[in-house]
Amino acid sequence: MFINYFYPLTQVPPKEACSLIDFYHIWRNSNSELTIPLRKDLSFEKLGGWHANIRLVDLENSTPEADKIIISGNIFNNYFGKETMGTEIRSSTTLDPEIIKGYNKFLKYFHSNHYGLVFGATPNLDSRLHDVIWIDLPLSNDGTTITHMLTALIPL
Repeated sequence: MFINYFYPLTQVPPKEACSLIDFYHIWRNSNSELTIPLRKDLSFEKLGGWHANIRLVDLENSTPEADKIIISGNIFNNYFGKETMGTEIRSSTTLDPEIIKGYNKFLKYFHSNHYGLVFGATPNLDSRLHDVIWIDLPLSNDGTTITHMLTALIPL
């Protein structure tokens, strides 16, 4: 089970977000003049130390069948594999309706200038449940339209 929290883009995550607060500041400080930071301002080098924990999805160039993943780190993949939730929902015929409802709620907030902070337990490659927390942050090509989703995950 996952617990989702949504915050305005300018609000710093609560202390329970642990080191994801540092990640939020990297994202926010990449271009603090814009509501949504630009993708081009958040270089691979600026994300140093986080590469294994992140996934970057190009929402603008994704297809109806699958999201286009640009970066997907090995720690992130250990917990969520190499498909996005959107791709799984679009390709599955047996998903729990509550999962779809929750994902649609997330998208509503995400596309209205909020980011998501999620706590929960998920299986790792060893199939045991592990507590994790992740943050979903928007990026843009023009500063207003969300074109990318940057996610960082940390095991607790």
